Amino acid sequence: MRFCSKCGTQIEKDQKFCRNCGQAVSNENVQQVNNTADAKLNGNNIGAESGFNNPIQDIPVQNNPVQNISVESPKMRKKLSKKSLISIIVAAAIFVFCISAYFIGASINSKKKVVARMTEAINDADGKKLAKYLVSSDDKLEINEESLKPFVEYLKDKPDVKKALVSLIETQAKFDKKSGKQKVEDLADYQKETDMILGMLSGYSNLGDLFTLKKQGKSMIFYDKYVLELNPVYLEINTNRKDSKIYLNDKEVATAKEDDYTAEIGPYVPGEYTIKVSLDGEYVNAEESEKVDLVSNFTRRKKGKNVLSTYLNLYVRNISISSNYEEAKLFVNGSDTGLLIKDIDKFGPLPTNGTVKLQAKMDFPWGTVASEEVAVESSWVDLDLEVLDDKMKDDVIELITAYLKSVNEAFSTLDSSKFANITEKRKEDRNKSIQDLIDENNRVVGGIKKILVDLSSFKISKKDDVYEMRLTVRTFNDSVKYKEGETPPETKLDEYYTFYYLVYDEDGKTWLIDNTDRSRYGSIRETEAKEVIIVEDESQTGDQAQSEDESQEDQSQVEDDSQDSSTEN
Repeated sequence: MRFCSKCGTQIEKDQKFCRNCGQAVSNENVQQVNNTADAKLNGNNIGAESGFNNPIQDIPVQNNPVQNISVESPKMRKKLSKKSLISIIVAAAIFVFCISAYFIGASINSKKKVVARMTEAINDADGKKLAKYLVSSDDKLEINEESLKPFVEYLKDKPDVKKALVSLIETQAKFDKKSGKQKVEDLADYQKETDMILGMLSGYSNLGDLFTLKKQGKSMIFYDKYVLELNPVYLEINTNRKDSKIYLNDKEVATAKEDDYTAEIGPYVPGEYTIKVSLDGEYVNAEESEKVDLVSNFTRRKKGKNVLSTYLNLYVRNISISSNYEEAKLFVNGSDTGLLIKDIDKFGPLPTNGTVKLQAKMDFPWGTVASEEVAVESSWVDLDLEVLDDKMKDDVIELITAYLKSVNEAFSTLDSSKFANITEKRKEDRNKSIQDLIDENNRVVGGIKKILVDLSSFKISKKDDVYEMRLTVRTFNDSVKYKEGETPPETKLDEYYTFYYLVYDEDGKTWLIDNTDRSRYGSIRETEAKEVIIVEDESQTGDQAQSEDESQEDQSQVEDDSQDSSTEN
């Protein structure tokens, strides 16, 4: 039998190349074995060049004279191919990679680094990052960047809360109170540190109950998964009016089905929210709102849930309304209700918190007059109209002043055409007074010097579709009658009260004097009186006037002759 001297593979009879290593077959390159004894003797040399240990050397040699016994070729180890070598290298690389990846993953998912990433997201108030680590203890709350917005905004506005929350999480990580492996003294230390952190934030004792660091299953099969569990809050909103709509951050969340209704809504992430309760009325909506803090406000446990109760009642009433002009229209917050004051028995319901303002308006021939806006804060509202504004009062005073000047001129000249700003009825009376003076051969000296107009005395009323005005004036008059041809007597200043009655002339768009009454008795508010000089006369002052008794005696004589025949107003 022949074998390749290089690799030890058996060479067939007609074989020119070794089928294993490709060595050319020649007498020099083959080894021939004739029997087992030779194989034993020569086995150490077969495949010596390749370092191959030929198993034939282990065949036991027997002292057998029989020669030329055929033996099987030895099973020699094959050399690794290039492909096999590559496979081994790849497998080794994969093994090394897996080991490295495991340790890298263990580092990344360690409690210390996970907590560091959590606290970084809190410090940055990054909702997207926080959503990766937060889980809800309530399946009804889905944690995502959108649902975390109220909490993120809260962190931005409350840096102290953010700092305290980070400290709490780090403390929980330090003591790992959820593991159940700590000693009693460790739990005491944990409670002490927690109390110290929360003690720095007055009103935020709930913070520790809202967030808990805990292990939750495995991450990537091998590693403990650490999450920040959020215990959300439910809102219990109490309101007193049926059909009231309840809003949270301007989003409708419930409707009161009855009076004294309680709605439970949630769950919500901690943060600040605005609650509003609104009741639609025929003319105005009643509403109340308040802000609630789901972190600092007190919450209670109810059926295993955090619950914050709040009361938001609507204070509404039916309102009684009065006005000195019942023909006036009612306006609510500037809008015309189309209702007249006289047609309203009870108006509402309206909130009595001052958010609704009522006003009366009425059209007059001289323009539209409005009352002051009155905030509704009780069950009764007065909406009196101040029909005369300061400008109109000034216009009326100017009109009376012109009238009195015309009176002085008419009586001094006995010319009735001089009378101004009076009605036809009043003109007839004044013409008669002038004619009486003429017929009785009387003349008048002096006249009205000044007046004091009580600005608070202006009153307007309506009678038979005609608007009338009344006001009070104190008059200072020194006019005296005497017979024509006689020496005019010395004038003596007198004072009395005159009540003016005017009517509005819609055609002329002006007020006209229709009548006057005068009296010794009356009053004006001195603090609201306006002095008007009718005749400039420096020689006649109040200090030079006669005593009241003398004035009354002289005036009695004038009145006895004829009230209408003297210069009067």
